[in-house]
Amino acid sequence: MEVTVNGLSQSELSDDFLRKNDNSLIHYSGSYMRFLSRAIPEAEFQYLTAFDGDRLLGIMPYACIKHGELGTVVNSLPFFGSHGGAFVDNDLPDGGSRVLNALYESFLAESRGCGAASVTVIENSFYPLSDPTASRLNLDFVDDRIGQVTPLPSGGEIEEKLFGAFHVKTRNAIRKGQKSGQRIELCENVENLAWLQSVHEQSICSMGGVPKPMEIFQSLIAEFPLGTSSRLYLGRIDGEFVSGMLLLLYRETVEYFTPVVVEGHRDKQVLSDLIFRAMTDLAKEGFRSWNWGGTWRSQEGVYRFKSRWGAMERPYRYFNRLTDPTLKSHSKESLARAFPYFYLFKY
Repeated sequence: MEVTVNGLSQSELSDDFLRKNDNSLIHYSGSYMRFLSRAIPEAEFQYLTAFDGDRLLGIMPYACIKHGELGTVVNSLPFFGSHGGAFVDNDLPDGGSRVLNALYESFLAESRGCGAASVTVIENSFYPLSDPTASRLNLDFVDDRIGQVTPLPSGGEIEEKLFGAFHVKTRNAIRKGQKSGQRIELCENVENLAWLQSVHEQSICSMGGVPKPMEIFQSLIAEFPLGTSSRLYLGRIDGEFVSGMLLLLYRETVEYFTPVVVEGHRDKQVLSDLIFRAMTDLAKEGFRSWNWGGTWRSQEGVYRFKSRWGAMERPYRYFNRLTDPTLKSHSKESLARAFPYFYLFKY
């Protein structure tokens, strides 16, 4: 077995491998890695690949970002809600432990080689990193999120099947939203995406968070074009937009990327109406899971909202090795400027 480092020009190898092994996470795909490269041009993106002769046994994507004064940081993977870690051939015996170990050891060797001050692995919730492996690799479990995924039904009577899987409060919210007079449409132009970004920014800033700038959305649709591998749903009342939702589509999975609702219309449950319409449409098209992404354990209201849509839990963990503790002496703002969208340590 030979483990090598490959740039994004070799992402077709990984895409073929993912198709053969039925990977449902968008984060390993060449399109997503190219999006990250556009979104974080300061970073270098690579794949580790493990081959036995001509057979590809496993992959591990990662990114490295360097700052002249603060050093180097390595993530698998950076950006909001991204997963990383090693992914191996489903047909390997013993869960592919030998390949997993080789990929992680090569990843850490590459990190040492570039003198990384901080190394983070955000595990694949379908391929969790075992505790003995994390311990042997000297990676500390520092954080976690609760992933939530709603199965989408197949066959006929999609609306009825979905409704039956939801909590009674979610069903009531959908009914209220449907009575609001909202008209829902699919949009494929950048002007409408700019409206969604502006409402997103207002909402996130009002909560003291970090919004995604328009450049991020432009980078995203460059790799996931609207109408094909992404969908933009918008809702209007009396001709004015009141709700919106950008979704990414990968294989049979829908990624819930950015939802927005105008504050004055929130209590009308227009977003619930929008989500139900999109779920129904995409289930009819053959999509089989709706990935809500990760939720902090402190976000009890967000967790409850997603769980009431029939979501199942898929927790995932953050593993970290901080080799330069002086990083902690710098402000959170300066670190964010030096290493945009990278995880360094738990603040």
